[in-house]
Amino acid sequence: MHSLVKALAALCALLTISCGSGGDAAPTATASANPPASAPAAAPTQAASASAASAASSAAPAASAAAAPTGLTREAFCAEAVKIGEENMAQCADSERANVESTDRVKNLATASQECSMRVQSAKVEFHPEVAARCIEGAKRRGGKTTFFTFFLVPECSGVLRGKAGEGAPVLWAEECAPGLAMLKNRCVKPVAKNARCDAFPGGLLGNPDEHPRCQEGLGCFMTFSTSDGYPSEYACLPPSGLGAPCKLDLHTCAQGSSCYQGKCRALERNQGACMRDTDCLPELSCEIKGGVFGTCVPRPPLATCG
Repeated sequence: MHSLVKALAALCALLTISCGSGGDAAPTATASANPPASAPAAAPTQAASASAASAASSAAPAASAAAAPTGLTREAFCAEAVKIGEENMAQCADSERANVESTDRVKNLATASQECSMRVQSAKVEFHPEVAARCIEGAKRRGGKTTFFTFFLVPECSGVLRGKAGEGAPVLWAEECAPGLAMLKNRCVKPVAKNARCDAFPGGLLGNPDEHPRCQEGLGCFMTFSTSDGYPSEYACLPPSGLGAPCKLDLHTCAQGSSCYQGKCRALERNQGACMRDTDCLPELSCEIKGGVFGTCVPRPPLATCG
């Protein structure tokens, strides 16, 4: 009997060890023995995070570029245009501010904001923001007494506006006429015939003059009456005169690229060439006169300012 009890106790002890090994110990041993199995599972998560970060980083410059301004609004353009004039004319006398240079007539600087707004807000024009931004930068570089009313002299301002008005349409500004047409007596017209009137500034202040032919083929728009007593100059379409042709100083028909010099049409002079006026020299030059009436074509000096 005693032997039977001891045998049963031994069997019980054996069963207890087996249960412990197959229950709690096995899962614990398995968990500690397989950490590498967990590591690979984390790798895709880290790769995905890195990929997302990279994508976000790559997208950031693109988003910034898309958000960066590429031009000016109409309102911003006029605000900048007025500011340029006010700064450049700040030291000028009131009388000069009231009579600033423009196309073929003078303007009051105080009206710049209103006139700019009327031109760019017209329903008969397209406004080009990128060109407007370049125009403002070009006007700042020009300096001198540059104002909105002299933007037609700033190359970068050509094409800020493009007209949409068709043939015969009434317009207030030259910029409103569609390409191929030019303003004449506040109407958009096709190129006119010999002796017909024409406008000296077909692009206005902000248009592209090359898009607005005024005269029929073979003719040029020349001054026939010089401004006096407040009356604007007059122009007509006439055949251009060749080099050597006789001419009058102001009222002449010398072809483009030439001027009336001492009674004859002469090609524009290069640097150090003889001259009497700036118009006798190439556009990038001016006539320097140190005494008398004759001078020399030299590089243009910085534009004069007030004060």
